[in-house]
Amino acid sequence: MMRFRNWRGTARRAGGWLLAGLAMVLGGAASAADAAWPKGISLENYLNWEGSLVIESDIAETRLVVVPGIGGRIMRYEVMGKNILWDNPVAHGLTVAVSKRVLQAGGHQAYIVSETTALPSLERLEYGPHGVAGTKDFTLTLASETNAETGLRLEKEIILDPESGEVGLNHRLKNTSARDLSCALRSRTQCLGGGYVLLPLAKVSRFRLGWNLAHQIEGKLLFDSLNPSSTAVKILNNVLVAETGGPPAKIGADSDAEWVAYAHDRHLFIQYFPHDFRLQYPDGGNTVEVSWNENYTELEICGAESVLAPGATLAAPSKWTMIELKERVTSAKQARALVSKIPPSPFKAPRK
Repeated sequence: MMRFRNWRGTARRAGGWLLAGLAMVLGGAASAADAAWPKGISLENYLNWEGSLVIESDIAETRLVVVPGIGGRIMRYEVMGKNILWDNPVAHGLTVAVSKRVLQAGGHQAYIVSETTALPSLERLEYGPHGVAGTKDFTLTLASETNAETGLRLEKEIILDPESGEVGLNHRLKNTSARDLSCALRSRTQCLGGGYVLLPLAKVSRFRLGWNLAHQIEGKLLFDSLNPSSTAVKILNNVLVAETGGPPAKIGADSDAEWVAYAHDRHLFIQYFPHDFRLQYPDGGNTVEVSWNENYTELEICGAESVLAPGATLAAPSKWTMIELKERVTSAKQARALVSKIPPSPFKAPRK
C-alpha cells in the first residue's frame, strides 16, 4: 500500500517531477486521444467533456475523473459507488473556449491568489485547457499553459493508491519569469450539499472563539472573529460542526490539525493538508475556509503566501480519503462522534 508520509519533503524538492512530456504541453503537441495509457488510467467522454481522464482501481472500488479541458479539474471522486463531488449541470460539456466566460463547473481545483500583489487575470491557468505532462500506473500529471504576463504555470500530480483508494494530490505553481512574484495557492473542493463539516479548532487560536464568520461589507468580504454566530454552527468538544445546505454562509478557522472532514449521507470525506505555524495564512490566519449554499458545500484549503524567486516552485500537497459509514449522519452530535474514526494526518507539522 502506498503511503503519503513524504509529501512535505516532496513539496520542498519541487521541480524535479515534471517529466519530459511537458515539452508536448508547452509546445502544443499530441492530444490526449493519441496517448497510450498506463495501468489504471483510461479515456472517456464524461458529462460531455471529451478527453476526460479516469484513474480507477477495481480493488479499492475507487474512481477519479479529471477533465483537462476545464483546468484539469477533478470532477468525480467515487468510492464504493458514492461520488462526493458536486457538478453543475449547466456547465456540462462546456469549456472557456466555448462559453467565452469563466465556468462554475464544480469539482476540485487550485487557484492562484495574492494579498500583497495585484495579479492579472489567470483564468486560463485555472479554467483553461491543461495538457498531459506525464503518466504512470494510477498516476497522472497535468500542466497549464504559461501566463505570458506573469510567467506563472499551474501543474498538478494526482496519485490513486490502488489498494486503499486514497488520493495524493500535489498542486504546484511554477515561476518561469525573471522576477520575484508573491502569491499563494488555494484549493477548493465543491461537495454535494447538505452534509456536516467537521473542523477541529486550534487549542491556541488567534481568534477569540477559534473561528470566524464572513460578512459582505461595502462589496468586501470581511471575517468577524470577535463575535461569530451562526445557527448552522456548533462547537462540540473543540470541534466546529457546521450543518450545511441552508442559507449561504462562509466560515474560517486557524486550525492546525491538518485535516477537514465532511460527512454526507453514509460517507465521511477527509482532506489532509500540511500546516506550518511559522507561515502567514490569509484572512487573518485562516488555514481552512468553508462555504455553502443550497446546492453545494465548498472546502477551501488556504495556502500561505510566499515570494517565488525566478525558477522556483510553490507546492501545495494534500491527501484525500473517504470512509463508508454504517448509517446516515443526520445530526451535529452524530457527526462529531465520527472524529474518532479519522486517521491522523500523514503530514508532520513543525514543532513550536
